[in-house]
Amino acid sequence: QDPLETGAPAAQAPASGPGGPDEAEEPAGTPVRVLIGLERYALAEESLADGLAGLVNTRPAAGPGLDEWQSAGGEGRGSAAELVRAAAGHGL
Repeated sequence: QDPLETGAPAAQAPASGPGGPDEAEEPAGTPVRVLIGLERYALAEESLADGLAGLVNTRPAAGPGLDEWQSAGGEGRGSAAELVRAAAGHGL
């Protein structure tokens, strides 16, 4: 929590005594900004991480090897061959 206005004077707390406020409480006149919604972002981050982990683990175990990809890149021409070589180099 932080004060809404950093330059604003804080409200004067009454002298503590019997029936006075505890020292741990915020003065009643100081508005504070409370951050809510952080839990929502934490859940979204966790969900994204779970989704990415699932995507990484769905890669087929038996796919074409690097040599097969490179030979397929040699068969095409121009940008198609370039795309196949880029996919082979990055394990896509």
